[in-house]
Amino acid sequence: MGWLTAKGINVLEWPACILDWNPIENLCGILARRVYKNGTQYNTVQDLKAALLREWDSICVAELHKFVASMPNRIFEVVQNHEGETSY
Repeated sequence: MGWLTAKGINVLEWPACILDWNPIENLCGILARRVYKNGTQYNTVQDLKAALLREWDSICVAELHKFVASMPNRIFEVVQNHEGETSY
């Protein structure tokens, strides 16, 4: 970040633990909702892994693009809220 600062580029401090700022968390949420839909429970690790892989394969590229496309809005909201909570 020293190089960026030396070039006059403002850099946001980005707390590593703020999960709602990370689009991958949305993907994990989708996976969890799909795997456990209708209260599904799994008796073995193998069954859970199979369900995760099946649902992972069902996620379409358009859904992934949506998460990435939301980043400018996420960052704007972070700045507006002075790094506080966001709606994401």
